[in-house]
Amino acid sequence: MLVALGALAALGGCGSSTNGDLGVASFTVKNCGGSFSDIAGCDIKQLIATGGKIDMRALRLSDNSPLQLRSDFPTVISVTDQGAATYVLSALRPGKAMIVAFNGSGDVDHVSMQVDDAAQISFLTVSAEGGTFTAQPAGDIDGIFLVHEGITKMTLLFAQIDGAGNKMLGRETFTTTLSPGLLFQDGKENPTALQFDLVRPGPPGDYSMVIRHKIGPARYKMQITVP
Repeated sequence: MLVALGALAALGGCGSSTNGDLGVASFTVKNCGGSFSDIAGCDIKQLIATGGKIDMRALRLSDNSPLQLRSDFPTVISVTDQGAATYVLSALRPGKAMIVAFNGSGDVDHVSMQVDDAAQISFLTVSAEGGTFTAQPAGDIDGIFLVHEGITKMTLLFAQIDGAGNKMLGRETFTTTLSPGLLFQDGKENPTALQFDLVRPGPPGDYSMVIRHKIGPARYKMQITVP
């Protein structure tokens, strides 16, 4: 594991807060599918990938009192109460929905969010320090990662991208297939965010990891070469 990536992981997740359209409440998004538990924060203005989930909280700015949330189009974005004033937003199909924050006295504030299918999955080269990465613009393989000598663990980071080239929100949006001999680190199996913690395979050779979006055409095939 590279020291730089390990240091980021140790910082844990953090949410990003945005004031609502009326400026009365703040909306905080967390667990939105980014690397290292979204250490860079979650931008509420980004699109949510179809099939993705994010966590949201809303507080009234005047007294920091927690607010309830609902969606004006639950067939686009559904809202599920998780308790402790935290809600899970699930992106069900492309479209727009307004997330309304309210309390016993009525509606307080709102934010608009948009859902679309991911156009592509992109490798984040910040995670290439443990090897040499070469993009493959054509063919079945999208990138080759040559593992450096002495590296026993790897953390490879990816992002889901919309049609305009911007990163998208949403966890649990993809499936992962590892070729025989390529394994996740203990306790890191079945990732829900696009962070893949792998163990260097023992025998030299070419291995592969395929990431496929559950909805839409986005996919990425990484060849991992062990010299």
